[in-house]
Amino acid sequence: MSYDAFLALVRDRGGYASRQEAEQVLVAALDVLASRLSPGAAQALADGLPAVVTEALERRSEQEGEAEPFGAEEFCRRMAERTGASPKAARWDAQAALAFLADDLPPERIARILNELPCDYRALLGDPWLS
Repeated sequence: MSYDAFLALVRDRGGYASRQEAEQVLVAALDVLASRLSPGAAQALADGLPAVVTEALERRSEQEGEAEPFGAEEFCRRMAERTGASPKAARWDAQAALAFLADDLPPERIARILNELPCDYRALLGDPWLS
């Protein structure tokens, strides 16, 4: 998928007024997610995304050590911190930015990511993963 198509998907899901707003939310979400994933899972996710948005994931894939253990609430708090949004808006942003995973990436890649995350992240990834 091209970067423009990728951003259009995030923009549509989030109802953002501009491409820049969608890009800010997407980069913030991937930055926070990178700190939550192991280096291998970060690289697996980066491999399926347009190169222009994978900087944080690739940085993480080059590091050693454990992923930071935090749940979806902390994920949203960190999103709010990066984007300047309220906690409620940050949850919306996280869902808009991460829901593409369930739709666009192969199921085995999604499974690898979900295996590293607490169950409360499933709500951030969209309805297909809630059941």
